[in-house]
Amino acid sequence: MQAFGISDQGRVRRQNQDRFLVRQLPDGSVLLAVADGLGGAAAGDVAAQTVVDALTRLEPSDGPPEWLLALAVKTAENDIQKKILSDPKLAGMGSTATIVWVQNNFAVYAHIGDSRLYLWRNSVLSRITTDHTFLQDFLDDGSLTPEQARTHPFRNILDKCVGCDGSEPDTGSIALREGDALLLCTDGLFKELHEVAIAAVMALGATPQKTATTLLNQALAAGGRDNITVIVMQSAPSSSRSKRVQQNL
Repeated sequence: MQAFGISDQGRVRRQNQDRFLVRQLPDGSVLLAVADGLGGAAAGDVAAQTVVDALTRLEPSDGPPEWLLALAVKTAENDIQKKILSDPKLAGMGSTATIVWVQNNFAVYAHIGDSRLYLWRNSVLSRITTDHTFLQDFLDDGSLTPEQARTHPFRNILDKCVGCDGSEPDTGSIALREGDALLLCTDGLFKELHEVAIAAVMALGATPQKTATTLLNQALAAGGRDNITVIVMQSAPSSSRSKRVQQNL
């Protein structure tokens, strides 16, 4: 396996409230995650980091992988609530979380919010996760087109987040095949680049590092109006600015 993650604050935001994780576990499996902090001045960066911190404590056990990921999300939610109780100025903070645990040729995932997981297989880019947004029901019933949603005034309102009361993550799994690639990203990528443009980059067949960096740079060139975080993993192998964070596995 090869995996690479990279994050950039973008061209407009004054702070990067995205966080990501690329971690190899003791049993050789790999844990990937992106988290996009919510709350602006209410410390979205703290919430996103809390999600990542909860995942760094996750260890393989006898529990089902989907259950373990959901438990990690619940742990992060509890930790966020504790931080808010200790510092009321943090009230209102939360985070998205898109998490993938790759082991034994399976990718098990947990997802909450509007970050995304994509599968690249046989030259086709498929979105695995569903956005937990106010507009999603309107997109599902066809009363709103994706083009209309991109500029809708309520496009950034989430129905679920880590830290929002009563929110439970979606979970599932994917049987990986040779040549598959996984893409995890925050909305700073897909709100700047149409999925056709993302697929065109994936089709180049470059290394995860090159693919992730190209996607990020294209999102910056398209405007970079939000923080941008990208992780690319391939199931078979195939100089940054100071405000940019990257990690290779």
